[in-house]
Amino acid sequence: MKKLLFIFLSIFLSVTSVLSLIIIKPASFTRAQTDDYKSYLQLWHIDGFEGGVGSRASLLKKLAEEYAKKSNVVITVTLHTAYSAEQNFKKGIFPDIFSYSNGVNLPYSRLNALPFKEQIGSYGERCYAVVWCMGGYVYVARKGQKISGVIISDQQNTLPMLAYELSNVKIPIKTVEKSTNALSCFYADEKLALIGTQRDLHRLSGKGYDLEVVPLCGFNDLYQYLSVLADGNNYYSALSFIKWILQKEQSENELEKIGMLAYGKQSEKNSSSLLKIIYNTQYDYVLQPFLSYEKLQNIKSLSNNYSENAQSIKSVLKQLK
Repeated sequence: MKKLLFIFLSIFLSVTSVLSLIIIKPASFTRAQTDDYKSYLQLWHIDGFEGGVGSRASLLKKLAEEYAKKSNVVITVTLHTAYSAEQNFKKGIFPDIFSYSNGVNLPYSRLNALPFKEQIGSYGERCYAVVWCMGGYVYVARKGQKISGVIISDQQNTLPMLAYELSNVKIPIKTVEKSTNALSCFYADEKLALIGTQRDLHRLSGKGYDLEVVPLCGFNDLYQYLSVLADGNNYYSALSFIKWILQKEQSENELEKIGMLAYGKQSEKNSSSLLKIIYNTQYDYVLQPFLSYEKLQNIKSLSNNYSENAQSIKSVLKQLK
């Protein structure tokens, strides 16, 4: 009888021990899992127009690494072309966060509304994109020189002709050149001015020219946007990262280090930045957000004969003033 009682107690204690492990361990594991939980996000970046002096993708990677140290959000930044991104969209592959500019055929149905106001990337009453960095068009000429014509520095997905026309530049156009060749034309003829961008200001820096630089406020399309395609908890993680970037840009000079501008930031009077002349510029027109590549190229074609197509062009632009 004692032997049977001993066997029964042994079995009972063994079963109790196993049950305690089943009940107690998952609870402690769940707590630890919550404390150490991380969000893993994918951010795709496209360089749709020329930047300044550094890499926007590299800056995003740096910011993502810095953000990961202070949060549980790990963000992988991948550089794409418009073509590679669009091919992935066709396969149903999407990033959580997308950094892009004009000329990309977006997966519109995947864009989530964002809680931002007074942003260019609004459609109706909702905001679907925020500007995280930008450039601007400038008129550049040699001081004291009589100017006989202007060179338009052109890129595939930008509309410098509209900056020229809508800013009422009165000097006739001499030539339209690819951005890679425009400065060579400027160097070759001192009587020609240049319609260029923030990139050209950096290229001209240190060349010994005494220059007149005027921002063109009639039109701008040199904006780099961020949109969120993630859902659920990843949406809120992505949104927190974007808010952190925007706040950081307003208080620090991360963008100036790569020759770019923060949207809406006011220039400091004692700023040594080459781009301080572009800060505080209020633009009359920008592109309507989210235009397809085909529509953008159509506007580009129409702008080559602006006088005949002015009303058609303005109908698809967004007026800011």
